[in-house]
Amino acid sequence: MAAANTVEVRKPKVTVPGESTDSIQYQASMPLSEGAPSIRYSSHGAGSDSVENPTASELIQKVAQAQNAMFEEPTKNTITMEDGSGNSATFNGYDTGPHHDIMFGGVNNGKNLVHRCSRLAYINTSIYRPAREAVVGEVIEKAASAANPCAALKLILEEIIAQFLQSRQEPEGTTDFEVRNKIHEANKKIIDEEWYPILDASTESGINDFSAVASKTSIQLTMYNSIRSVYLSGSNDFSVIIAQFETMFQMCFVPGHMGQDPGKFIPMSAKLSNPEDREVNIVSLSMNPGPRKFLSPTAVAVRGAPNAQPPVAGQVTRPAGYDMITWPESLPASGQTVVIQMPSWLPQELYPLQIPKTGNNLDFDSNYQSVQSAQQESADAATLVANICKDIARLTYNDISLASASASINCPFDVSWEIGKRYSVKQPSTGSGGGSVLFSGFLRTVTHRVSSSPARAEAITQLIFSHVEANGFTLPNK
Repeated sequence: MAAANTVEVRKPKVTVPGESTDSIQYQASMPLSEGAPSIRYSSHGAGSDSVENPTASELIQKVAQAQNAMFEEPTKNTITMEDGSGNSATFNGYDTGPHHDIMFGGVNNGKNLVHRCSRLAYINTSIYRPAREAVVGEVIEKAASAANPCAALKLILEEIIAQFLQSRQEPEGTTDFEVRNKIHEANKKIIDEEWYPILDASTESGINDFSAVASKTSIQLTMYNSIRSVYLSGSNDFSVIIAQFETMFQMCFVPGHMGQDPGKFIPMSAKLSNPEDREVNIVSLSMNPGPRKFLSPTAVAVRGAPNAQPPVAGQVTRPAGYDMITWPESLPASGQTVVIQMPSWLPQELYPLQIPKTGNNLDFDSNYQSVQSAQQESADAATLVANICKDIARLTYNDISLASASASINCPFDVSWEIGKRYSVKQPSTGSGGGSVLFSGFLRTVTHRVSSSPARAEAITQLIFSHVEANGFTLPNK
């Protein structure tokens, strides 16, 4: 039996250069569409010990100053948090402006710091409309050499921008030219400082055998066009584009811990694999095992896979894209089979409808070998696509089956937890083997709250896990 939580005395500390903090609230969550990690804190001038007697007019003056600074670029700042148990973390962020509250018996002046990955939202790649006669052959060959999806995302965007700059369609001096040029200059700074470093750091592919798939000539053009069309879509929020890439390539974006780096993509499989053991003193625990449904998901089918066999002359064949790949391969007798569409970067048709052109060559053996080689290329590609679809079906099944299985823990202030990791959560034990496992789950939200207010002093961390498997349960067929 696990031992009761231990009692300890801590002295947490929060430091902001040039200021004295009264309280902070740090929050980091996934996905990025829910907002970038941030810290909201209240403070007073360093060394100030006098009682403040603010007026409404003073508040309005401060608000006016803040509004006058709205159109200036945010400045960098840091907050160092020490939880009193030996762990410390320094949050690097951008000061997005102050907040002010006046109430009976109190005044609250503070600021907001936001994670550097929030800058990604301001990238606008829709301005890079293609040249009228864009040459894509060399671009496709470069993308085909990519070792993982994020390497391909970088190579293709680099070429999209290069083609745009080399073949500007709008006359110089026009409003169209000026608008696109201004947006490009803003894009370049954020892309170079945030987006490309994210792609460079994302070396773990969410797609098995991606390099083998990308090397197939029958797949390369579809992959290139699909990635390119996402970049050139008209979204004003780049987090929407990030979400599309996450779905296409079975990966998740994780902001860098405490803003030390912009972040990286991790494979979708990380949500349910390789948990890290952690003991935690639990103040409160709330768990949702997931709802019992009339038809719970027990299988996933991917629709749109290319035909597994080449067309045979004189025989009626099914149209391309009508095959389905399932996980598990043998469908369970009960439950719901969820049908999803194959990712757009994979082609629905692989087998050539006509034999390769051989010019004036009448040699039978040579022509036969050309036909066989073309069909073998398509057969190999079809096998790879089928394997990818099977893996996508499995990962989608894992995701939707456990997405609503959650756990929420309140524990003493602890800055060492990181979103984007799977943890195996234990209670502390005085024994040598550690406490027993309560559950494993994917940490998707971390909130730290620290306050020195005598009326509401606290130093607490809240952890929210998704894809929870309680001790004694393992998702079937995962």
